[in-house]
Amino acid sequence: MVHIQSEGVLRKSTIKNSSMPKMIINNVMSYMKRACLLVFQIALSGSLAIFTWLSIQATRKSVDFTALGHHINLNSEGMSRLIILGSVILVVFSVMDRFVSIVLERKKEIGILKTVGWRDIDVAKLILGEVFILSLLGTVLAAIFSIGA
Repeated sequence: MVHIQSEGVLRKSTIKNSSMPKMIINNVMSYMKRACLLVFQIALSGSLAIFTWLSIQATRKSVDFTALGHHINLNSEGMSRLIILGSVILVVFSVMDRFVSIVLERKKEIGILKTVGWRDIDVAKLILGEVFILSLLGTVLAAIFSIGA
């Protein structure tokens, strides 16, 4: 809520919640170059994680026909989970790094929004809305890349 003084009268002005989705989409479109890079980074690193999981599952199925293959599968189950966990951690950290850099690049814009009356929660909604849209696009592309491979 912001207090605006016009002609000696204090009025209260708030950000309309209905305009927030429009602003999120407009911001994503205005930062299209960075958004495309981020979506492709999410897609490529996400497809790495999915492809790793699919490869391990296919390998486990192909060697399970013999007693030795079954024994190897039982002993390597923890290692395959560790590899998959590592690739997911790689995805999370690369995406988190990219989003932190985007927020730092937009520090001046966030300061302006706070100056005109945006609360911290409003700025957080805007950034998290953008994060959600870009992450969703990247995840869909990751699924398409990895299943198509």
